[in-house]
Amino acid sequence: ERPPVTAPSTVYTASLLTLLGSATDTTSNVNQVRLNIKNVTDNLFWNGAWGAGDTNTLVTATLTPAPSLTWTYAAPTWTNAKQYTIRSQGTDSAGSGNNEAQGPDRTFYFDTFAPTATVSAPPTNGTTLANLPTISGTSTDGAATVTAGVARVDISVKRVVDAYYWNGSAFSAATEYFNPVSGTLSWNYAGVSTWTAGRQYELRSRGVDSVPAGASGPNTGLPASTPAFTIDPLAPLTTVT
Repeated sequence: ERPPVTAPSTVYTASLLTLLGSATDTTSNVNQVRLNIKNVTDNLFWNGAWGAGDTNTLVTATLTPAPSLTWTYAAPTWTNAKQYTIRSQGTDSAGSGNNEAQGPDRTFYFDTFAPTATVSAPPTNGTTLANLPTISGTSTDGAATVTAGVARVDISVKRVVDAYYWNGSAFSAATEYFNPVSGTLSWNYAGVSTWTAGRQYELRSRGVDSVPAGASGPNTGLPASTPAFTIDPLAPLTTVT
């Protein structure tokens, strides 16, 4: 009679509208599945609304009869950056004496946080540089214990004069092109090899988290822009008159 939970199926999820599972009984038919849904972070239980409760606080799922024997439950309202557990319990047609003990927890985190990524080099003050061998910065994904974490950081590099973007080998992309960098929380990119003297450039950086695609992820941060900077490797020319 153990009715395992099949959705959610990942440790982190960014969307969960319906809880799903299946149910079996080797001796008689399953006639009811009930769920214990807990907000672990705040020690709250779901009973049509979040409130005080315990492991005996149960709600009834909708059971699809044999041969499929699956169950569904319209999910509660989840709060971002919280941990939850779901336990399921089946009852067979032999009567209430055959209630199965609640199954093992299905634990997950609800995470809709989008990581942020910022640029630290070049300086974000519209400066003029002789060269820029490496672009670097940092990123974060909110509260590290309840979010999936930064999976990668991307940057786009635009040459202002013609609005072309660096595509990994040249300034030839007519639309914004994001290049993956090395590192996550501390990152760098040394891929731009052809800065043009006297030209202005703009950078945008974004973070992408580790929420799986099958769980409505990943969460991708809005790109953060930096003021235009200029590459000018030539020293000023002075003359004596």
